[in-house]
Amino acid sequence: MSEGAPETQESKPVDYVTLVSAEEYEFILDRRAAEMSKMLKELIRGSETVGITIRRFPFDDISAPVLDYLCQYLAERHATGSSMSEFTPLRALDPKNEEDKTTAIELLMAANYLDC
Repeated sequence: MSEGAPETQESKPVDYVTLVSAEEYEFILDRRAAEMSKMLKELIRGSETVGITIRRFPFDDISAPVLDYLCQYLAERHATGSSMSEFTPLRALDPKNEEDKTTAIELLMAANYLDC
């Protein structure tokens, strides 16, 4: 490759992926953290086997607050190996608060969907 030429996707591995919520908020996540989700890992690696690299994943059914929690969880799981039951923000939600209860249920459903 000549000096000053831009690197192509083939010559440089993807370091980050972008997850997009239903409201179109974008969350940038380290690829290794994203790959804590079996579904995202298969999407990332599957695209590479056919010669393309997908870096942006829209989730039309996952709200921004839930996707934010999910990204935090994937990053924490990558860093510490913790499980969803050990995830501090989830444990901080108040089960007596209706909004917190809904958030917790949506987070667990999204984690199940993404196979985290």
